[in-house]
Amino acid sequence: MIEDPEQGARSVLAELEERLATHDLDRMVDFFTEDVVLIGDAQENFDRDTTVAYLRIMADMAPTVRWDWDRVAVVLNAPGLLSFGAAGSMGFYDPAGQLLRDREPFRVTCLAVEEQGGWRLRHFHGSRPISDD
Repeated sequence: MIEDPEQGARSVLAELEERLATHDLDRMVDFFTEDVVLIGDAQENFDRDTTVAYLRIMADMAPTVRWDWDRVAVVLNAPGLLSFGAAGSMGFYDPAGQLLRDREPFRVTCLAVEEQGGWRLRHFHGSRPISDD
């Protein structure tokens, strides 16, 4: 178990952001387990191959995604397992670090497992809330 589970969850999210920012497909893929389930607004990836294909799109994108998490709630803190939800905002930034458009609300649920000496994501579900506008 993690002594400070909220900080542990925030660290997992920060590492995910850092790996995505590298645009290095191998580093990105390595952060997810072999049996990963990754779900986003546009598609569901229920196996490793479709997840790698999705991450390839992220790696090839010129902008970099950045998140600010207002709230992180841990729902499971057990030996080798950390499950949490988070809500905040996301934005896309150009290579010079300039925000390309307004930030949008974003939320995630994740299951991180301790493997190979660090945390890896087995489940990631990220989405933008639908606006009533």
